[in-house]
Amino acid sequence: IVGGHDDTLLYNLAVEQYRLRQFDDALGTLKSLREQKDSADIEDLAGDIQEQKGDLLAAVQSHQNAIALSPREEQYRLSLGAELLMYRNYQAAVVAFQHAAELFPNSARVYVGLGMSYYFIEKYNESVSAFLDAEKLDPESARAIGYLGATQVDNPAGPAPAAVDAVCSRADSHPTESATVTWCGAL
Repeated sequence: IVGGHDDTLLYNLAVEQYRLRQFDDALGTLKSLREQKDSADIEDLAGDIQEQKGDLLAAVQSHQNAIALSPREEQYRLSLGAELLMYRNYQAAVVAFQHAAELFPNSARVYVGLGMSYYFIEKYNESVSAFLDAEKLDPESARAIGYLGATQVDNPAGPAPAAVDAVCSRADSHPTESATVTWCGAL
């Protein structure tokens, strides 16, 4: 996390304060840690706390600070992208996830975020491609196919044939995945 034993204790205190929804206290604890030596973990937690307080700008800034402090860590880019999606800043989320995909081309989670971001800005073909990329990267998980199915059911243009094929192919090969089978039937 930061430096020594006391820093770890303070960070853990902030985590516990956050868990107990004592957001102002948690931010105060993090402020003292930031003054000693800032870290990506501290900034990421601060962003999560600020999100809970409804302070979008501060939350995004903290997540950006986390990325600046640890630019090669995927989790901080995912946090930023998720924050932007939550507050419906979809175009910025696309940019965040595109950049993350350049740095972490083997991350299914990044491609799921990118797929959701594209969907919300009505780039449906790009959304399907991103979800299919995520599925290729993590074929053991049904996460990407689940999101693909959900977005295609609600797609105003109707489901893309490639999406239907992917969802139903997964349903055929994994008949015990009830959600996937349901998405196939719905599409």
